[in-house]
Amino acid sequence: FNDYGVQADNSDISVAYKSENINARLYYARLATHAEANSAYRGHTSFPTDPEQNSVDGEVVFVKQFRWPEVLKHDVHVGLGYRLKNVDWSYLVDEPPIEHHGAAFLQDSIGIGDSLTIVASGRVDYVPYLERLIPSPRGSAIFRPAEGQAIRVSASTAFRAPTFLESYLELPIQLQ
Repeated sequence: FNDYGVQADNSDISVAYKSENINARLYYARLATHAEANSAYRGHTSFPTDPEQNSVDGEVVFVKQFRWPEVLKHDVHVGLGYRLKNVDWSYLVDEPPIEHHGAAFLQDSIGIGDSLTIVASGRVDYVPYLERLIPSPRGSAIFRPAEGQAIRVSASTAFRAPTFLESYLELPIQLQ
């Protein structure tokens, strides 16, 4: 699409709670737009559309710091997340599904003395479009040789859930 005009309204609201051992967050976002091509050939459509997307995202994290054995400082985060997503858009299949995403994650930052921290973490996401769990492990080592300096070595995998557009696009193309 070239020379495409979009008018959009975006709104969101969030609520958070934080205590010594529990952090929680709830977030709602809404996007409503009107879009169409600024011009079209005679007899062709300008592809008008009025997409709306809503998502609700919640997360609860348990946080605990402790020493075990005495020489190691642990900072552990264990959490669960949930996201509900829905969309209404004429460029997608007739009735895109409401998606229920889930996630679980764990991270331990292990301090060894004052100059070395080892971070080990993992996350698993349930992706409804793929109907499976996707793991994402991560690890890093941070060495601080002097005040204000740090050397970090890390390895990880990353995952991004497909968008509604990537998952359910069904756009009719005019050939005449």
